[in-house]
Amino acid sequence: MQSQDHFNIPLENIEAAVAHQSGRPHPLNVKVPTRAEVATLPLDELYRLIRKWIHKSAIEIVPSRKQIGEVLEILRSRADIPAMPALVALCEEYAGPGHAHSAPAEPYPEAAAPAPVTSS
Repeated sequence: MQSQDHFNIPLENIEAAVAHQSGRPHPLNVKVPTRAEVATLPLDELYRLIRKWIHKSAIEIVPSRKQIGEVLEILRSRADIPAMPALVALCEEYAGPGHAHSAPAEPYPEAAAPAPVTSS
């Protein structure tokens, strides 16, 4: 796996996103971080980058849950990540319960079994 990998988003998708944004009054995000950037950028800069990638990207580069799960794996290996819990929370919320630090939530008890039917 190369450090310059954009989480398996093809270069053609990134180029298409850039091309579709020219001339737009409110262009969308066209920047996809590399694995190396996730591992090394200052956390405040990385937070802004990841947030834009998740919430403001052109359709050609919108990340999947799996891709953000891969971001989480890299983040969790960073010694400085405890200083930016908001970044981890952002990624965990997007990636879903399978990628969170804690165990998946238990279903509501009432969802496990139907309520008994009583006759009056």
